[in-house]
Amino acid sequence: MGPRKRIARAMAAAAAGRWRWRCLAVVTIGIGYGTAASGESLRVERLGIEEGLAQNTITAIAQDHTGFLWLGTQDGLHRYNGHGFRVYKADSEVPGHLSNPTVRCLFIDAQGTLWVGTYLGLSKYEAEFDRFVNYRHDPDNPLGLSASDVRAVWEDRSRNLWVGTDGGGLNRFDRDSGTFRHYRKQPGEPGGLSSDVILAIYEDAARELWIGTGEGLNRMNPETGRITHIVGRAGLGTATVNAIHEDQEQRLWIGTESSGLYVLDAARENVAHFVHDAKNFRTLSNNNVTSILEDSSGRTWIGTYGGGLNRFEPEQHSFVHYKHDGYDQASLSDDRIQSIYEDRSGALWIGTYSGGVSKLNPYGFNLTLTRYHPSPELPDAHNDARAFLIDERGALW
Repeated sequence: MGPRKRIARAMAAAAAGRWRWRCLAVVTIGIGYGTAASGESLRVERLGIEEGLAQNTITAIAQDHTGFLWLGTQDGLHRYNGHGFRVYKADSEVPGHLSNPTVRCLFIDAQGTLWVGTYLGLSKYEAEFDRFVNYRHDPDNPLGLSASDVRAVWEDRSRNLWVGTDGGGLNRFDRDSGTFRHYRKQPGEPGGLSSDVILAIYEDAARELWIGTGEGLNRMNPETGRITHIVGRAGLGTATVNAIHEDQEQRLWIGTESSGLYVLDAARENVAHFVHDAKNFRTLSNNNVTSILEDSSGRTWIGTYGGGLNRFEPEQHSFVHYKHDGYDQASLSDDRIQSIYEDRSGALWIGTYSGGVSKLNPYGFNLTLTRYHPSPELPDAHNDARAFLIDERGALW
């Protein structure tokens, strides 16, 4: 049966000739992909090379105060305006260009400035001039960036900019002087970092700085600079920490490379540890946790490398999984998730290793608008709708 005949039949069943229909909008409720075990559904919109990305590995995502969405890739920085991409390439020979095409992290500070961590230094975007100011590692400059590979950037509430590097420890950047103060691992001495590989930085509600390293979790008092290595927490002391997030109840979520997910309570005394169990489909889908996000509705999302996306169910202390399905274009584009970001509209953007970015509708369903023009079967179709119904297939007419 064709679409116009279905409309005519639906009209007859609902209105019995009493209402005059002039225009029909078709709204398809999101019946999409979910794991068979959980029975959940999720619909996404995919953006990749065909939509204008220069490269499909999305390492970081951020939205600036003007509404532009910035995507970091291994082949440049992308600015998305909702319709298309502008790509910022790297060129060390041209002043004002990005320092390196491999983008590691993105951060928007309180003044709306975009900071870009790359494989070869830190870049600050000057929107007024549409250019970048670059800070590179110079081994002969003791006040410069401590290492080239910038893996994390964070601004605390005192407006200190913290820069984490791979191999050079932690840096505190002085914007006025353009210099960096270094915090390094100090073997045999208390108060130093547990590792010089810094992968995550986060300031909690108590203004303590949490630092994820290649060898455990560190806590810093920004006033004194004293660093404490968190040990004896179900293996957290030696885990590679990829992601840190504090939720609305001031619990600290810590994602690790191979040890799963840890949650410290508000007092930082007790810890819950979540790991994958192949025999239990409601456990964490994979032990490599790359990203953590609590959305504006209070839902906690966990990105994993190889296990797709997880949504935490607090009542049962369990997880709902969402994964890539090669037969479903409305599923995640890739199970290797590298970043999660919520934009101002409430949409979730999922950056993946090889599938570009997947955008999740904030309301859990997709809208498809179809306008039908007058025909012999619909002689009175014009421009206003007077009634609606849901048919036996779940479509709203």
